[in-house]
Amino acid sequence: MLKKITEKSDNLGCNLRILQIFCTIPQPQHLDGLNYSLGINLNNQIRILSLLVYKKTLKNSPQLSNESIRNTICLTYPPRYLPHAEKSSTTSQLGFPIIKGKFQLSPEMPIMDTADIPWCSLGDPTMHKVIYNHASKIIRYSHLTDWWLGNTTSDLEPGAISLSPKILPIGPLIGSGNDIRSLGQFWEEDVSCLTWLDQQPPCSVIYVAFGSSTIFDPHQLKELALGLDLTNRPFLWVVREDASGSTKITYPDEFQGTCGKIVKWAPQQKVLSHPAIACFISHCGWNSTLEGVSNGVPFLCWPYYTDQLVDKAYICDMWKVGLGFDLDDKGLISRWEIKKKVDQILGDENIRGRSQKLKEMVLSNIAEGGQSYENFNKFVEWLKE
Repeated sequence: MLKKITEKSDNLGCNLRILQIFCTIPQPQHLDGLNYSLGINLNNQIRILSLLVYKKTLKNSPQLSNESIRNTICLTYPPRYLPHAEKSSTTSQLGFPIIKGKFQLSPEMPIMDTADIPWCSLGDPTMHKVIYNHASKIIRYSHLTDWWLGNTTSDLEPGAISLSPKILPIGPLIGSGNDIRSLGQFWEEDVSCLTWLDQQPPCSVIYVAFGSSTIFDPHQLKELALGLDLTNRPFLWVVREDASGSTKITYPDEFQGTCGKIVKWAPQQKVLSHPAIACFISHCGWNSTLEGVSNGVPFLCWPYYTDQLVDKAYICDMWKVGLGFDLDDKGLISRWEIKKKVDQILGDENIRGRSQKLKEMVLSNIAEGGQSYENFNKFVEWLKE
């Protein structure tokens, strides 16, 4: 049942109403109720846009076949792996690799390993099934949709976008200047880090953040802490309270940390746009990747699972704006490896130059007249038809 609707008065330059619906509406049986609550008659010229439609119950829905309802999938992750959710030459009907090894879907995409397919990278059969079923449902019911809106750009992922004519890149979906706002965060942001950054020299700070779900082994946490000490450079390190799982965060006794600042959560877009930031040690989640790229920040890549592994391949092999870490014989990224790669990337003017060029190219997409800008206008005009 529809509980609450809030209308936003944003001026989009067209007759569109932006609505936030704070409940889960069982579809399709309650679409008529939604229509009534909004005071909309489906026979007039006002359209309803249904996002993320792939539930089995919608497969033969007469409500969704109504020409007044437009169905669109909004992809918050890269579209590049969705073809694997169908029966293909690389994966079975259950999503397992038919032949293990390297493959390439397009010359404009990185060479990937079958072990890096998102649902194959988890090491957990249950999660493999969950992620694979989610992706395969999107593909299976994509015939209900007209567009897949992608938080990407055609020049970042030309090969991936060519995989389906329905993919419409409208990214990067980030704020800029005074429009940078942090929404939907899991934890309260410690904005004191921005004042601290103001006190650091330009292009001097190592920013370290691993997203909202990465869990660190205590031994690896120790190596990271001591590695940051070894760099003898200022660092801003985001360490969530649950970063070690159920274990309380414990720093090694020999950790000094005198050059840096540790916070539980940071306003990441504002941090990455700060002139003091020199590089980004990242888990390579897609949002973090786009935020780093959009601010021209070089990456040191530390991926764990799902799309992060392929994101790292784009960063290091396709765009060439970052470096990866090598594991030692214990399967850890050692403190000396961390120091080595920090020194290497901060001394590489070619990587910094490519990072700035990539930033300019990506941001040109959302400027007036850019491809993502025009794609979004195309989408809005399609809604108004």
